[in-house]
Amino acid sequence: MKQKIVIEVQMSSPKCRTKALRIAVSEPGVISVAVKEPDKDQLVVIGMNVDSAGLTKKLRMKVGYATLVSVEAVNEDEEDRGNEEEPKSNLTQFQYTSGYPYYGYHILPVDQNQSVCTII
Repeated sequence: MKQKIVIEVQMSSPKCRTKALRIAVSEPGVISVAVKEPDKDQLVVIGMNVDSAGLTKKLRMKVGYATLVSVEAVNEDEEDRGNEEEPKSNLTQFQYTSGYPYYGYHILPVDQNQSVCTII
């Protein structure tokens, strides 16, 4: 179920705003995060099965005062119609991608005729 979560966070500086956005994006199931323009103190999180209380608690612990304002289900049909009618100028989008490279590991086959100890 896709849901829209609005959280009011006390973000006094751009550094706090960036920190709050990174915390919100790191939650599992989050599709997009935006900041409401007029006061820039509300985060709008859209995602699939996002733990809204857990996200609010994390923001409270790491950023400062945070309150859960609303949680509502979003239908994809309504969302598409809403995006066409409503201009996106009132939201600031933030996309965060991890800068850490993925290093996979490979399991090498072991020859059965070889002894276990390679030193002797």
